[in-house]
Amino acid sequence: MIPLLCDEIDHLHTVLADTHRREKDLAAAARATLAAAAEGEPDPLYYLRDELSALGQLPSIGRGNRDQKDGGQL
Repeated sequence: MIPLLCDEIDHLHTVLADTHRREKDLAAAARATLAAAAEGEPDPLYYLRDELSALGQLPSIGRGNRDQKDGGQL
């Protein structure tokens, strides 16, 4: 029983660390997007799109930029 619990703790630790990393990466992309917009860059959303794409979370482009699963929210 104890080895199973230790394995589960290790697994949950890995999942939590991955979640924290993704959250920090998304926050950094959001900050970069806001800074780029403030500086007048021509495509400030690039940073956010790049991070969402890396996470496999970028909505489909084929439906007028609106993904039916999430109601078109970006």
